[in-house]
Amino acid sequence: MEQKSAVAEWFKRKSILITGGTGFMGKVLIEKLLFSCNEIDTIYIMTRQKLKSPITEKLKDMWELPVFNRLSIAKPDFLKQIVLVSADLSLDSLGLTQRDKQKLIDNVSVVFHLASTDSLQSELKEAIDVNVSGTQKLLELCRDMKNPVTFIHTSTIFCSSDVDVFEEKEYETSADVERVINMVKWINVEALTSITPEMIVPHPNTYFYSKRLAESVISEATSIVRVAIIRPSIVCPAIAEPLVGWADTFHGPMGIISAYATGILRTMYGISDCDAHFIPVDVAVHTAIVAAWKLGSAITQLMN
Repeated sequence: MEQKSAVAEWFKRKSILITGGTGFMGKVLIEKLLFSCNEIDTIYIMTRQKLKSPITEKLKDMWELPVFNRLSIAKPDFLKQIVLVSADLSLDSLGLTQRDKQKLIDNVSVVFHLASTDSLQSELKEAIDVNVSGTQKLLELCRDMKNPVTFIHTSTIFCSSDVDVFEEKEYETSADVERVINMVKWINVEALTSITPEMIVPHPNTYFYSKRLAESVISEATSIVRVAIIRPSIVCPAIAEPLVGWADTFHGPMGIISAYATGILRTMYGISDCDAHFIPVDVAVHTAIVAAWKLGSAITQLMN
């Protein structure tokens, strides 16, 4: 009889909330949890509802992707463990209905926060509203949850522009996070755009800047929930599972790799002494899952 891992045992009968579940990492995370920790109770997926399009329709095609092939074979009824929740990180109270909010409060004990606006060209207001304020609102929801919450926040290794050696620890930011959040609410778009380059120094774009501020929000929430931050570099195709080489995006290196593989791109200019910082999506996902287990196990031991 196959022995289950300690990680799978810990996730047994737990209900999980995932933001960003329709993204690249999110899909692999959902698949891995349901495939390897198959006695999970429920996975709640927060997703924005498009106008005149039910969220069930939005995700209908997602389950047909190759990333879910082995799960569909091993567990044909896996969708019974999936509950879709209409939400928006940029809205008050996350745009949740009272019914959905109560469902999450009553059941969830693990949160994987992957959602963000990850465009390097995002306007500062959008980046702050989603990546910083959205994180803050999600933590406020966790504060009301009935079960002890394990919260895994996905940041980025590239929010370290002001640090020479980026270590696995918390870093303070010189910015007043609450002031920034309030400022983007009232200042007009033209004025905000004009001062953005100066505001985000030394960060090269609003994404890195906003993720650094989000880490500050996370660090201040340790009295509410037990939190851990993971900082992947550029997430690239899977090295092993669920499908070797799988990716569903042309962001970052994937576009270049695809162009080389198809012969479209033959040469490109580069700097030979620069290092590329990549991480396979399955390695990043395994890190998040193990971080939740390690953090959550520590909570259980303290309670006992």
